[in-house]
Amino acid sequence: FFSGITSVTFFIFGKELKGDFFGYILSLMYAISFLSQRSDRFIWVVGPTLFFTNVFLIVLHHAVKREKISLLMSMLLGAVIGLGLNFHYQIAMLFLSIIALLIYKDFRRKLSVFTVIGFFGGIVPFILPLIIFDIRHNFYNFRGIQMFLQYSSGEFSFLQRVATACTVIVNMMLSIFIPQNEPIRYASESPIIVVFTMLFIYYSLFFLKQTAKEKHNQLWNNYIFLLITSTFIVLVFMKNGFSYYVFFLQPVFFSLAGLVFSSLWKLST
Repeated sequence: FFSGITSVTFFIFGKELKGDFFGYILSLMYAISFLSQRSDRFIWVVGPTLFFTNVFLIVLHHAVKREKISLLMSMLLGAVIGLGLNFHYQIAMLFLSIIALLIYKDFRRKLSVFTVIGFFGGIVPFILPLIIFDIRHNFYNFRGIQMFLQYSSGEFSFLQRVATACTVIVNMMLSIFIPQNEPIRYASESPIIVVFTMLFIYYSLFFLKQTAKEKHNQLWNNYIFLLITSTFIVLVFMKNGFSYYVFFLQPVFFSLAGLVFSSLWKLST
């Protein structure tokens, strides 16, 4: 069920970015991808994060088009994050990257006190059941996160952490096309592939920014850059990285791959 709805959101997401043709490409890529097939085989709490990320990016793209972000839009953004957090905490990266976006004046101008209140007002009602559950069950989820952070603070060199972070992101990108959850276990096994894929990701983001003629598209592309960068930074501070930690980034990776495919298609025609 979720995969069918997610395929529709991929179409809307692509259409918002570059028109109907690009929307069809993203939707088709997702429908036939190994990632979609693996996700449909069993119930997995991480699976729905693709849907919530797509909806969040669609709403954000609409929001930054306007002179001011409306109260309704800010509440929708908060609600999507709040709902997504009920499935997996990695959705919190959408929130952290929104905070990072405040470095841009063009974004700050679109905000008001009411939009900030509306944003948090959208989050709280949906995470309130989680908070009540934790209070009633001896802070079960909180203790799980605490244990995770303690486990993640092992003796790893900075370069090892960077290599692990790169490997995690690259695995999520490659898993779209390769029938394995983690095609590369360690960066040292395939350093050229890891470096090339990371360069491709950031070059694609740079290309998107340069080709964005409208100011709101440039701001939106800056958000995507911050989303990937902030996720990478968080991964660097983790002892062990698993690909599903960045599962929510798949819509971005699909769009980058779709951008290459659509460009090749136009060249061939």
